[in-house]
Amino acid sequence: MDTVPQNTGVATATKTKVSTRTKVVVGVAIASLAAAAGFGLPLLRKTLPAKCPAGSWQCSEWTACSASGTQTRACRLRSVGMCAESTKPATSQACGQAVGYDSPIITVAAIPTTVLSDGQVIVARFSATPPNNREAVIRQLTFPIAKSRELVLVGTGGSSLRRVGDAENLSGSAVLDTCNDQSLQCSVKVTMGGDEVIRAGSTMVYELRLVVSGDVPASSLVVSMDQPAFINGGWTLTDPRSAPPAGYSSPVISMTSLPTSVLNNGTDVVARFAASARNEGDAAFKTLRFTFDKSRELVLTAGNDSSLRRVGEGANLPGSTALVTCNDQSVQCSADITLAAEEIIPAGTSHVFDLRLNVAGAISGSTLLTKIEQPVSLQDAWGLTK
Repeated sequence: MDTVPQNTGVATATKTKVSTRTKVVVGVAIASLAAAAGFGLPLLRKTLPAKCPAGSWQCSEWTACSASGTQTRACRLRSVGMCAESTKPATSQACGQAVGYDSPIITVAAIPTTVLSDGQVIVARFSATPPNNREAVIRQLTFPIAKSRELVLVGTGGSSLRRVGDAENLSGSAVLDTCNDQSLQCSVKVTMGGDEVIRAGSTMVYELRLVVSGDVPASSLVVSMDQPAFINGGWTLTDPRSAPPAGYSSPVISMTSLPTSVLNNGTDVVARFAASARNEGDAAFKTLRFTFDKSRELVLTAGNDSSLRRVGEGANLPGSTALVTCNDQSVQCSADITLAAEEIIPAGTSHVFDLRLNVAGAISGSTLLTKIEQPVSLQDAWGLTK
C-alpha cells in the first residue's frame, strides 16, 4: 500500500496517491450524507438549469390602484434551489393612467340635487383637469359607497359615467360589489372602454349615474373616490322624509282631479291627492316635497303655514312651506312642506288634501305642472294652463 508522507510543517508539492479502497470509503460516506439530506446520487452529478422554467414564481393578485397611481404584489419562488438563475417578476406597476399621459387633477363638483329617491340618480359629479399643460387620461375609477342597508344600487349601462351635457354614458363597464340590501358599504369600479383623454388646457366634467331602489324615509348615500384621486365623502344624498313614528306606516298616495285646470293669478289649488292607511294599521306623515315645471314668468309664493289643507276645511294645516327658486328666473322649482305635527290617518280610511299656493305673473299660455316626490314619488303631474 502506498504511504502518505508525514506533515513536516513545510509546504510541498507532493502528489498523493489515493488507494482504490480509500476512494470507495469516501464515496460511501458522501452517498450517506446525500441520502440523509434527501438527495439521491444522481443529483450530485446533475447540473442545475441556467434559468428557472416558466411557472417557477408564484405571485399574489395586484393591489388596488393607490392614490399615487401604482399597484403592487408579492412574488416568491415555488421551489427554492431548483434552478440557478431566475428573473423575479415585476412587483410594482403604474395604474390608472396611460404611458405618456398624466393623471388628471380631480375636483368635487356639486350634484344637481342631494335629495335621494328611487330611480336613476346622479350620485357623484367631478371635474378633471390635466396638470402641467400636458394631456391627461382616465382609464379606471373606483367609488367606495356608504349607504343605508335597504338601498340597492345598479349600473345604468356602459361605464355608468357620463360627460355632463352628453345624452349617453361613456362606453366601458361598471362593476358594483355588494351594493345590495344586505350591506352598508359597497363599491363601484368603472373601467373605460378606451382611454378617456383630456386635452391640455381643458377641463371636463363627469357624473356617475346609478339606479337606486329600496329608498325609505331617512335613507342616505355617501359616495367617495379612491381612483384616480382620493376624495373622502365628496357627495352625500339623503331622503329628507322623516320616518313614520313607531307604530305607524307610510300612507298610500294617489292623485285625484283638481277642482279646475285653469291657471289664475291668486291662490290656486296646484295639487290634490288622497292619503290612505292600510287595514293593518294607522298611517302618518309629517313632510312632503313637490316639484314644479313652470313657465318662466310665473312666481309662486306661500303663506306662514304648510300650504296643505284637508279638502272641505277652511284653513291650512299648521306648519311651514319652503319654496326653492320659484321666481321668474327659473322654469323648475320645488316646495318642501313640514307639518307642525304628524298627520294621522286611521287604519282603513283615506283623507284628501290640497296644496294651495299663490300664483303671480300668469299670462295667456302660461303653464304649471306639479309632481309629488314625497312621501312617495309619482310619475304623473297635475297641470294648470292660463
